[in-house]
Amino acid sequence: MQYQTPIEAVHGVNFWKKTDESVIVPPITEDTDSALGRKKIPKRIKGKNESPSKKKKKVRQESPTKVSREKRIIHCGRCGAVGHNSRKCSSIGVEIQRPPKKNKESSQPMLSQVID
Repeated sequence: MQYQTPIEAVHGVNFWKKTDESVIVPPITEDTDSALGRKKIPKRIKGKNESPSKKKKKVRQESPTKVSREKRIIHCGRCGAVGHNSRKCSSIGVEIQRPPKKNKESSQPMLSQVID
């Protein structure tokens, strides 16, 4: 089925016909963001002692046992320069500088050293 007169395309809002009708306003809701879309279905039914709403994330407190990586200076393991690590080091032929291994001293004396 075709229209008797062709429908002409309108190029934009500026070309719309002006009318005396009132402006259409969307319905007022309490929270427009939550009202949009489908309602969320809970994944599980919460127990008696559980709170009905989501728990807020706890603010991280500085722990005396954990060290943060913030404000740490990176040193290269090959050349010892500051600001990059051994993966990004430009001096490829240089061997990696490692501190000398410390000898572990056992707290218990060996059996051959025990004097009776």
